[in-house]
Order: sequence, then structure tokens, then C-alpha cells
Amino acid sequence: MWAFEKVKVPHPTLYERVGDYIVASQHLNDFKPQELSNILIAYAKAEESQPNLFKRIGDHIVTRQHLNDFNSQALANTIYAYAKSGISHPDLFNKVADHIVMLDQLNDFAPQNLSNIVWAFEKANVSHQDLYKRVGDHLISLDHLNNFQPQNLSNILIAYAKAGVSHPDLFNKVGDHIVTRQHLNDFKPQNLANIVWSYAKAEVSHPDLFNKLANHIVSLDHLNDFKPQDLSNIIYAYAKAQEPHPNLFNKVADHIVSLDNLDGYNEQEISNLVWSYHKAGVIRQDLNDKLISVADRKFSRKRLETLKHWASKEESIENQEVDVQAYDESGSVVSVEDENNENSIEDDKELEEDTASTPEDLSLLTVVQLKDRLRNLGLRVSGRKHELISRLNDHFTVQGVDK
Repeated sequence: MWAFEKVKVPHPTLYERVGDYIVASQHLNDFKPQELSNILIAYAKAEESQPNLFKRIGDHIVTRQHLNDFNSQALANTIYAYAKSGISHPDLFNKVADHIVMLDQLNDFAPQNLSNIVWAFEKANVSHQDLYKRVGDHLISLDHLNNFQPQNLSNILIAYAKAGVSHPDLFNKVGDHIVTRQHLNDFKPQNLANIVWSYAKAEVSHPDLFNKLANHIVSLDHLNDFKPQDLSNIIYAYAKAQEPHPNLFNKVADHIVSLDNLDGYNEQEISNLVWSYHKAGVIRQDLNDKLISVADRKFSRKRLETLKHWASKEESIENQEVDVQAYDESGSVVSVEDENNENSIEDDKELEEDTASTPEDLSLLTVVQLKDRLRNLGLRVSGRKHELISRLNDHFTVQGVDK
């Protein structure tokens, strides 16, 4: 199955037959840990949904006396596969986390393993504070982070930030490492966006890091490689973290103003940009005019009025602080598998972008507001508040759009 996924040959019938065979097997004791993880990762990356297969393998792993025969790559790929497939198995995640926490040391875990592990736990919404602490403490104990690729660092930071796990020492370690780098040319736009967003979200101050990233972006010949969400998240992060950098704000504004149209910018990104420039006290009337002209066609009257309120040069920035959380954009996460041994999943050198985002904190809405949104989408409006939020999240995850 790993081979079919590796060469990107789709064969749904084969995946179904193999999955059914494994599910019907009397036991899975004949499968080596690496074989189980390779099967899971193959189905996950091929986007072949087999919940019964994942449950069967997950249940098998949970009932094992220990996981000592699972190497770091098998552990990382196993939980990554569940998170990637969106299949829940909390008992499995807790079993893996408990095992990792009890290990004498984590030196056998490659940077990609550690990155994928914390990413998977956040993505699967499984809270395990001891795991996050163990991984974070291990990272800060290292002499350096030179073996960590920009993507590894980005994924680790955003996992901690989105999971709401506080580990300032880890953030300071990563920030200091990035600041001492000679250049940031190997950091992709999404890496840059996710990194500064993570610091702002985690409320960890690191002025030198923000200055290093801003100066790098300003030095670029153009910003054509930055997606609207990248630019929106970057500007939002600097405004939220109160890290002023007028040259960065002007660079981004010049780029957006120069565009023929803003068809690629959604309502959330436009809102974040207007609010962020207002919050930072950077007045770019040409940018405001362009953003407002798009909002006139796309926004509801109420939201348009709020946007114009923010864009007003006379309006106090402090008066708008209450609106920050309503537009708290979450960065996109990317992840790949990587290991260099004959039994492992190899690094395709291709970033796998997870475009599902949570740009708005739905928990801040009232039940009435949540039901209005569900009703407008033609969805059921019954249930408690957490059920309404879950229904909206499920809808937007399936649709692949921002709230």
C-alpha cells in the first residue's frame, strides 16, 4: 500500500480490499510496528477513508502491553496518519503520549518526528500537557537547532500556539535560533507567517525575531509568492504583538495596492488587514480605499460599518481592542514525513498544505448568532452551544473554506 501511494497510483478497489482484509483478521500480531505505520500513512496520504481499518489498528496498538518495539518514526507516522485522516482515536494518542513521556531521552526522535508528533496532537485536538512539556523541554536542552528545517520549526511553534500550551522557554529558544541565522532565504512565506502568528497567539514577546523577519520580508524584490492569508496573518501578528515595523506595513500595503484586483482575498483577510493597520497606527489611505471598495461588494452592512470604523483616521485604536478575538486568524499548517532508512516513509520534498483554518473564534458568538449561521447554511439548529460550534466547524472543514 505504501508503494501505491508513493508512486501516486490511485486504486480505490485495492485499498478497500486490503482494508477489509486487515479489519477481518483475527489478530494483527504478525504485523510489525513499521508495517502498521506504513499502512496507516499510505491510506492517510492517499486520502482513502477507511475508519474501520484505523479503528482496528488503533485498538490493536492500545491493547499492546508496551510500545517499546515502535521506533520514533513508527510512532510519529502512526499518529500523523490519524490526524491527517481526521479519524479520532484518543486512547491511541494517549497511549503513544504516555509512552513518549516515559522514555529516558528523545534523542532518537528526528526533528521531523517531533514536529509531526506535536502537530498531530494539536490537529487531532488531543490535550496531553505532559507530552508537550516533554518535547518542549527536550528541544530547549539541545545545544542547537541547526538540524531543524524551517518547516519543522514552524509546525512546532504553531502546534503549541494553537493548542494553548504555554512554553516560553521553547519559544525563546526557537526565536534566538532564527535570529542568529545568516539569512532566511529558505523560509517559505507560509513559514514566516506561521512563526510570527504563533508568537502573537502565544503572547510571547521576542522583538529581535519580529525585527529579523520583518527586515527579511522588506528586503525581498516582491511579495508575489505570499498568499493573501500569509500577508494577512503577518500583518495581524505584528499588530497584535504590538511590534511596530512601518517599513513592513508599507511594503505589504504597496504590494496589495499594486494588484489589479483582490479576488483572492476573502472577507476574513480583508477584515484582518484593515484592523491591523488601524491597530498599528499605520495610515495608508490608498490601501484602506482599495480594501473598502472590495468590502462594499462582499460584506454585510454591519461588518462593512465596522470596517469603515476601523479605517477612520480619527477613530481611537484602543476603542477597537474588543474586536481582536473576533478575527483571530489561525495559520495554515503544513507537514511532511521524513526519515532516511529503508523501512520508513521518505520525505517527498513537497510541502503538504493544510488549508483548513479557524479564522474566527466561534465560541465568542452567542447561541442565537450560531443558530443564525447554521440556518443560513441550511444546517440543523438544534443542540447545545458546543454542538452548534462543532457542526459549523465540520461544515467548513468539509467545504474547505474560512468561516
